[in-house]
Amino acid sequence: MAGRIDAKGGSFFEGIPAGADIYLLIKVLHDWSDPDCIKILHACHAAMGPGSLLLVCEQILDPECEDPSAYLIDTHMMAMFGQARERSEKDFHQLFRSAGFAPARTISTASRISILEAVP
Repeated sequence: MAGRIDAKGGSFFEGIPAGADIYLLIKVLHDWSDPDCIKILHACHAAMGPGSLLLVCEQILDPECEDPSAYLIDTHMMAMFGQARERSEKDFHQLFRSAGFAPARTISTASRISILEAVP
């Protein structure tokens, strides 16, 4: 990538570096309550330019799934972190809209993690 990738440390509650092409959150939002997720997404939105893209990589719960073991991670998140939880695609889209994003598409992968795209 010839110097185009730069990893930055910090707190997404205190500010996010501006001007990147892509903002990537990998298994971040499931650790937080909805209000905290919206704060994180607002911080991303404030840093992004009009051509930037937000990529959120998370496990997506299927509300139609009849296998109770699929919800074990959700129960684990709630027990360990209070209001943290796994979410459905609809839940993520609601979070995106609440923070000023437009959901773009969801990309399935070979793993349990999907990539959700959103644009400012």
